Amino acid sequence: MKIDFHVHAKLGKKVPFSLKEFTKMMEEAKWNGLDAIALTEHFNAMDYVQIYQTLDRHYPYQSTYYDVAGIKVFPGMEVDIAEGGHILLIGSRSDIIRMTKRLERYKNKDNYMPFDQLMSFHGMENMLKIGAHPFREKNPLTALSESQLAKLDAFELNAKDAAKQGIGLRPKLERMASVHGKTVTAGSDTHHYSQIGAVYNHFNEPFHTVKQLKEKIANDEFEVRKSPFLPVKIQAAKVLKKKYKDGRKG
Repeated sequence: MKIDFHVHAKLGKKVPFSLKEFTKMMEEAKWNGLDAIALTEHFNAMDYVQIYQTLDRHYPYQSTYYDVAGIKVFPGMEVDIAEGGHILLIGSRSDIIRMTKRLERYKNKDNYMPFDQLMSFHGMENMLKIGAHPFREKNPLTALSESQLAKLDAFELNAKDAAKQGIGLRPKLERMASVHGKTVTAGSDTHHYSQIGAVYNHFNEPFHTVKQLKEKIANDEFEVRKSPFLPVKIQAAKVLKKKYKDGRKG
């Protein structure tokens, strides 16, 4: 079973959600050999709640995922924290909607929720918590203490950073993870469908719930893999995203 843990529902925070474009992304996921994704849109993006309302109207929800044309879509979000980093949260639909309500007052840059407060919520133990792009220059996780980092389930090998920082990134991530007895997971950070599956996680056995997923990650029962087209995917997505934004300005 192949899953990408970092997929956005749309091209940017301020871009309206389009079911047509999302469907195209899922078709691309299937074409790239993926079986599942974690839908980790930014928690403060336009139409965030409407994304799940739309999925509820069009696709069946079972266990803890939506079945979108054969692709398992696990609910999630990418959360900015006061310390400057980003945390990926993956859970059941009810977990994610509940978290959305909790974060309602913390959507602006000047009042993002502190990490410890985020981790303290009841039910957080049921969610998969991944430290997104820990060494990215713009928003790293380096401001968090060792005890705070230990509360995460895994640290992300991000496709954009892998393409930019090269072969030295993964050993650095693995050292960070090993200090806390954790592991490294892969996420493409897809905004445009051309990028999906640039990196992904390969599990030998299928899973159907976030609980099962957490157990497999804790037991390191998977492999991180890269698409042979990783650089091309990243560059294509970058060009197409810029072209779209320039078109909107025009």
